[in-house]
Amino acid sequence: MKGSPLMRTLLIAVVVLLVGMALRRHVADEVPLLANRGDDNAAQQVEAGKLPFELILSAKAKQVKLRRGETTVLDEKDVVASLRGDFPAGEDAIFLEVEWADGTNAPRYFAKLRVEPPGRESVEQVFDSAGGIDDLWEMP
Repeated sequence: MKGSPLMRTLLIAVVVLLVGMALRRHVADEVPLLANRGDDNAAQQVEAGKLPFELILSAKAKQVKLRRGETTVLDEKDVVASLRGDFPAGEDAIFLEVEWADGTNAPRYFAKLRVEPPGRESVEQVFDSAGGIDDLWEMP
């Protein structure tokens, strides 16, 4: 391309500016759609009375039981690392029972429960024990 370096620089700057303006307009059109979809999902979960959770274990468990009030949410055998699910609407007390596969493998075991209330920040509780876990957590 012939011409002065200043003209080439100006031409490149104009092209970059035009591409940037086109991308900005495209992105600005898409962002509200994504935000609305997230709000709808949160509203659907609240209406359905579901409270998403994740349970992370420090070791393999022979059996894991999770209840919210009188409702059994989870009763699984041979759990390796983590579990996900939904709590039903209701009481705030969560009961966790974990029987470890090898009770002599570590000096301490833990289970971390993360609850993700729609429209609010996630809350976490760490249960730890030298042996099996049989504990409750009253959510804030």
